[in-house]
Amino acid sequence: MRPRGDILIGRIYPPKRVGLVPKTATWLSGEAGGVWFEIMEKGENYRIKRYSLDGELDCDREFKLVNSETIDLNEPFVMAHTSHCALVRVNQNGVLFVFEYIYK
Repeated sequence: MRPRGDILIGRIYPPKRVGLVPKTATWLSGEAGGVWFEIMEKGENYRIKRYSLDGELDCDREFKLVNSETIDLNEPFVMAHTSHCALVRVNQNGVLFVFEYIYK
């Protein structure tokens, strides 16, 4: 990491969990820091929350899984770029899972 003012560019390792970030959240490193994601099953869909570096809740939305394969949230997975409050990508066992926000 190299400092630029109060921002760390190229953060690789997750920071301490602060604020509202739950123990079940998964880190996604980013150019200016990164974010935490929490993914939970919600019936046939998924509830995904995103938390900032400061532990603030950025978004809390319902998503549908685009893939025909089924993700097992009890097994290890890693967050993938580009993920945000409308589209979330996850790698698990060599499969890229894509979640899309359900606009209501």
